[in-house]
Order: sequence, then structure tokens, then C-alpha cells
Amino acid sequence: MLAPLAAAIPGDDLESRLHQSVPRLFVKSVGLKRRMRLMKTANRIGRAETADVLLPHESVSELHAEITFDGAVWRLRDSGGTNGTIVDGRHLRSEEQVITRNTLIGMGSLQLVFLCTDQHTAAHDRRVEERALQWLVKTGRLTGAEARQMRELTRNDPNQSIPEILLMETSLGPVDWATAVATARRQKSLWERISGLFSLFGKKRHANAPR
Repeated sequence: MLAPLAAAIPGDDLESRLHQSVPRLFVKSVGLKRRMRLMKTANRIGRAETADVLLPHESVSELHAEITFDGAVWRLRDSGGTNGTIVDGRHLRSEEQVITRNTLIGMGSLQLVFLCTDQHTAAHDRRVEERALQWLVKTGRLTGAEARQMRELTRNDPNQSIPEILLMETSLGPVDWATAVATARRQKSLWERISGLFSLFGKKRHANAPR
């Protein structure tokens, strides 16, 4: 289901939100490892020279998909090519889907991770990515030393992120990271569990209060 359209946003404010979001795609495959900024509110992706985001790979259509931003929500629309586009496991053919930080995108044989910064979800996103990193260490995909180094790099440089360092500096790929994030999202931190219990207790007290 698609998210409702956002209200119209003045051009200057939309450009400001685009800049603050720092949207980018990270693609990693055999012979291709690249971070690509999305510079527009509508970004055509494909192997054609006219594409805003160039993916020079034979399995990618000339104009494979388009990623757009309305000031609040990012969306990916498949352009109707032969292979379609896979977004977090859903196969799109001339359809669109809302995308968020760490969405996994498949175009042809390429796998990409969409990344952006959202001030409303930034704290939650950091917790999820930290749990994803812990899960990768727990399952033996990363060493504890590698995880500590990634945390240190992100603390020292706000332009760095755990997924980008992981994809650039280790042998793990977008699917590995997406699996870790999906697992982390199913988990809850101790604080989140305690907060949930207090919230539930508050609702029960309100429901049982004399009227």
C-alpha cells in the first residue's frame, strides 16, 4: 500500500529537505562498489548515459527505475523493463513503493542499499543498525574488532555510516546487511521493552479508571 501524498512543499524548502536527507545508493557486486548521491527530487536510474544515477551493467535496463522525494517520503517506481525491480523482496513491474533507510533494492543482478537521514527516525535507525552490527558479530560474520572500528569511525565522522563502512571495507554484501537489519528490527532493546510495558500498564489503568 502506498503512503498518502504529502502536502505541496515550496521549492526552496523541498530542496533544503533533500539536502538534509543526504540520500544515496550503495551498490556492491563483482567489479562494482560505489556510493552514489541522489542529487534531485526525481532521479532516473539505469545504464543509459542520460540516467541521473548511472549503473553500467548489462542486467540493468537503460532506464530501470526512478526514485522520487516529495519532501517527506521517498518512493521507487519501476520503469517497466524486462526484469522489473525488487524492493525488500517485493517484485515491482511498473509499480511504486515507499522506501526508507536500509531498503534493499534489486536491479537486474545488482543489489543496492538505499540510505538517507531522517531526523524523526534517526535515533531509532541508529539503534537498529547497532543491533544489526551486534547480530553480525554474534553469528560470526564480523569480528568484534571490526565492529568496534566501525563504531569508532561513525563517532569521529558524522558523514560515515555503519552500512557504508561495512559494505566498503568488508566482504559482506547488501543482502547480508539487509538480513541483519531485518533481524534487528524484529528485536527490541531492553529500554524499548520496558517502555512498552509502562505504556501497556498506563492504558490498562486508564481503561479501569472510574468514569
